[in-house]
Amino acid sequence: MPGRHTAREMANALLRITDRAEITGRVRCVTTDGASNMSGMMVDYQYLLRDRNIHFDALDSHVVCFPHTLHLAVTAMLDAVTSSTARENVTAPFTSPVAEPFDPDMQSLVEALRRDPVAMARDATNNIRMSQICRNEFLSLIEMGNQKKRWTQVDDNGVEQPVILNVVIPYRDSSNRWGSGYLSNTRFTYLRQPLTYYMEKRPEVFKNRLTKYEWTVLEDIRDILEGPFILQEQMCIERTPMLAGSLAAYESVITALQRSHDKPKYFYLQEMLSAGIEGMQANYDDRRYSRLLILAILVHPALRLKWFASRWTPEQLVYVKRVALEELSKYRSSTTRAPSSPGCRNRAANTNNSSKSKFRLYDNLFGINSGDSYEPVLTTETEFEDYCHAANWPDIETVDIVEWWDVSPLVTFYVQYLKFS
Repeated sequence: MPGRHTAREMANALLRITDRAEITGRVRCVTTDGASNMSGMMVDYQYLLRDRNIHFDALDSHVVCFPHTLHLAVTAMLDAVTSSTARENVTAPFTSPVAEPFDPDMQSLVEALRRDPVAMARDATNNIRMSQICRNEFLSLIEMGNQKKRWTQVDDNGVEQPVILNVVIPYRDSSNRWGSGYLSNTRFTYLRQPLTYYMEKRPEVFKNRLTKYEWTVLEDIRDILEGPFILQEQMCIERTPMLAGSLAAYESVITALQRSHDKPKYFYLQEMLSAGIEGMQANYDDRRYSRLLILAILVHPALRLKWFASRWTPEQLVYVKRVALEELSKYRSSTTRAPSSPGCRNRAANTNNSSKSKFRLYDNLFGINSGDSYEPVLTTETEFEDYCHAANWPDIETVDIVEWWDVSPLVTFYVQYLKFS
């Protein structure tokens, strides 16, 4: 997109795109990244549509990409423990602002963090990757160590065992590549033994050599970032709609970071963890009562109202029901449906076996399972209540929800929900 990326220019560009696709009057929501100008773009887009007498609510129609929000939070966490300048220019040489300790065994974790081991690891990575000689020497070193069984790791019983390492070089991170901070740290710590040996062998190349406590800092940062990275990856590769997972994903990440924050082991990384918690909490507070996110959870057959019932107050549940009924009323049909037959109920009991592919989300992302009773419905209100409490519905490892709404015999009793979904 040429020109300035102001909110107004972005809104005009969006309008041109929707006009060209002939969908301007039917846009229900817009998904964007977490950049600060996106909210302004939505407001300007709303004004542009109102000039055409098209109703559009900028707040209720704005979906912020959760993986990108998580990327911004992880970026803030890394900026809290390493030089932001070094992260922006990953190929520039780096020298730690703190001298190497006279006695590494007397170094504390706080002192190790102050030496910026993340930037030092990046500098070592650059030294290997930017030199064909260093690259070949390092790969040969790993192969030789594998042959001589020099590399070891501690097993679950605390016994050191020989291990064969993959013949690879360190991975370079980039501030605008999602997950690269975690991936580069993971690769670097995986190669700890050959890297330590090689850096001692070539002191003229490696000005920054890491102490054992600085390696510990890198390993702790890796462990903290592992959970958010796994969640981000799973949500990005999932082929079924993931909008219903946004609020649960926010809670999952915030809870995991808070748990790490409270561990004595990570006392020296509390500033880093606080940066991540604050970033995710601020975005969660902004999105928590989004009508789109609420409706996405309600229309998910494995979640429905029980997700809210397990987390929200009775007053908040009233708001959830009001949002659902207001939306369902738009799809209200005058057709009266007869009570279900026993045959229909038997078919409904087998709907959770009709799936071809299942998806599993990070840990217990969505929460509890359901299991109440089924009754036929006639009105919007009773249809909503029945939908939220019907038995024999998919569990949390459910079928592709688009396919479910296409094939489940239960949907014949939820005409308004079928139209909305």
